[in-house]
Amino acid sequence: MPSLSRSRHRSWGGRTHRKNRGQILLLVLIVGMMAAGVGIFLRGHRPDSHASEQMVVVHADASSASAVPASVPSASALAAAPQASSAPRAPTSGGSSTAARTGASRAKGEVSAQPHTSRPSVSRSAPTSPSPISVSTSEQLSQALAAAQPGDVVTLAPGAYTGPGWVAGASGTSTRPITVRGPRTAVLTTGGFLDSAALTITGSYWKIQGVSITNATRAVVVDRSTGTVLEDLHVYGVGAEGVVFRACSLNSVLRNSLVEDTGQATPGNGEGVYVGSSQARWGEPGRTCTDGKDHTNGTLIEGNTFRNLPAEGADLKEGTDSGTLRNNTFDNVAFSNQDSADSAVALMGSHWTVSANLVRNNQPSFRDGIQVADVTPGYGRGNVLSGNRIEGPIPGFGITLLPQHDNHVTCDNLAPQAYMGVVGNWGTAVSCQD
Repeated sequence: MPSLSRSRHRSWGGRTHRKNRGQILLLVLIVGMMAAGVGIFLRGHRPDSHASEQMVVVHADASSASAVPASVPSASALAAAPQASSAPRAPTSGGSSTAARTGASRAKGEVSAQPHTSRPSVSRSAPTSPSPISVSTSEQLSQALAAAQPGDVVTLAPGAYTGPGWVAGASGTSTRPITVRGPRTAVLTTGGFLDSAALTITGSYWKIQGVSITNATRAVVVDRSTGTVLEDLHVYGVGAEGVVFRACSLNSVLRNSLVEDTGQATPGNGEGVYVGSSQARWGEPGRTCTDGKDHTNGTLIEGNTFRNLPAEGADLKEGTDSGTLRNNTFDNVAFSNQDSADSAVALMGSHWTVSANLVRNNQPSFRDGIQVADVTPGYGRGNVLSGNRIEGPIPGFGITLLPQHDNHVTCDNLAPQAYMGVVGNWGTAVSCQD
């Protein structure tokens, strides 16, 4: 009996020991599996190694690329933000390569059960839709121009906007220009014939639409700009020229505008539109390109009415090239008899296309409808004139060439009441060319 009791006791003790050892091994296994799971979880939630990188936003115009730092939200901001759904996020239109992803360290001891997609990402890529900005005061207009970004659309409420002259120095892009627009009852003025324009544009890719400009020395001056468009404007009552494109500006446009009653202070300088600079001013700072000339090229002037101007309707200077003047009306222009103002159009540039313009209601001091002149070697050449009509009696030619060079005047130009004929070369009638 005693031996049996010891044997049974040893047997029971062995079973108990083996049972405890099995439980310990099972517990160790469970703890190991839990540790491995936590490690995997933590590796999946490590902060993004690219959080400190910058994102580069490239506009459609390659010259306008800019680097924009990606902002990193603070841990407190992330904690306060509502948690996102764990459902997969649809890709954005810009693709994953345009978004600057950010990560933030967890607070000490914090364990999050949310998936990584719950963290908000920040993208500073440029919006594809325009940014509307409404202004109703001169101060607001100044602020809007100073802060303008590509794609902005600044809308003026009706009213008078008076200032010392606004400067548009920012640049849009060819696909996202900066637009300033308003009704004709939105009127820009400097309040007098000061030595400044109401609006000077030195940036590129601007659109100025619909507004009126008056009571300034000049309405608009475009300097060293590319791709600026002026359309549907009403320019009136300015001291000198209405609109000026100069200082190597490229591909500018004046379209569907009314320019009238210019030259109120200096009639001899009261051109409707002035393109380029005279040779006498090429040496002035900021006026010329790298070769010392003002190559304001590729200007388009179309669909405008120039009315009651003491000087030429369009003065297209030497140094300019490859412009277009078409479908404009010149009504009672060049009547001051000052500063050689005796034609509707004075063309001294090269390779211009001058077509389908109407000249009418001319004063006695008016001499020729259109004058093409070589005032600087290499210019006043290669121009094509077609489909223009000069109405009413004039003492000279419909189109006069000084001299003819290789300029081409087609036979669909009309000047039925030009005393000396349709086309002249240094005062002698010449034939048109088909």
